[in-house]
Amino acid sequence: RIERPNMSAPTQSDKQEHSPKRHDFISPALFKIDDADKSQRTMQNIQQQTLQHRSFGTQLLCKVSTCNLNQFALDFDGNLKRIKKSVALAKSIGARLRNGPELEIPGYGCEDHFLEQDTFLHSWQSVYDILRSGITQDILCCFGLPVRHKSAVYNCFIWILNSKILLIRPKLYLANDGNYREMRYFTTWTKMYDLEQYVLPPMIQQLTAQKSVPFGAAILELNDTRIATECCEEMFTPNSPHIHYALNGVEIYCNGSGSHHNLRKLYKRIQLIQGASARCGGAYLYANQQGCDGNRLYFDGCAMVITNGECVAQASQFSIHEVE
Repeated sequence: RIERPNMSAPTQSDKQEHSPKRHDFISPALFKIDDADKSQRTMQNIQQQTLQHRSFGTQLLCKVSTCNLNQFALDFDGNLKRIKKSVALAKSIGARLRNGPELEIPGYGCEDHFLEQDTFLHSWQSVYDILRSGITQDILCCFGLPVRHKSAVYNCFIWILNSKILLIRPKLYLANDGNYREMRYFTTWTKMYDLEQYVLPPMIQQLTAQKSVPFGAAILELNDTRIATECCEEMFTPNSPHIHYALNGVEIYCNGSGSHHNLRKLYKRIQLIQGASARCGGAYLYANQQGCDGNRLYFDGCAMVITNGECVAQASQFSIHEVE
């Protein structure tokens, strides 16, 4: 839920008619509906009526989704199958936004295979399949993959809607401690406020009729909100991007991670996300990989949605399911 308060003072009649109680997701004016009629109302009708009553502020509803995926390094066909299933599940419940884990297309644990050209080719072939399949129709999707831009390799997220690429977002801070060696494979994107143009591979150009797309840490401005991406390690840094995004009007934050299991690490994640959401406001979507991807690490999932500091949904930490 995203609230936009109306600063105009209510009239005397409004003060008398409306109940003083606050109800999540439904404006007080909707309680004029008889009990017998409530069960007949669909969510779409409730949303429409809510937007018409602006005396105490406008409430905009947005159904979003995030996921745990059990991806495997270099299993491009299997990874693509699980990605498509997650998008299909999100669409089946009416979600308009799908957030995915870090490097979900090739798998996080590819290690030195990130230095091979074939890894990028097969990743773009997977993107081609996603675009051609039409699964992104009417749902905004965020997918993780490596991208080579101007001879440098970046850990990126790609935003797709209606089979069109909107943005490629490179990672600003790389994990390079403990079990992580991202600086061995990737380059840090240092231009926080700059956008460049990325020339798409020829097969993507022919499919989408797009020659290039924006490349950088941009904000997606929609008709009714602003959305931005924060990638794994960026959440743990002192100068996290969500601070800059919040100051520029972002209300929905999408974090895709490849975070392995460690004792008490989940507690730290939840604290960081709750703090970011409570301090900056809005909804924070966290996605993670789950299970062993062929490397020595176990990813412990726990995808979650936290709104204004409150955890409203959380997936399992350990599970045998490949898609949640």
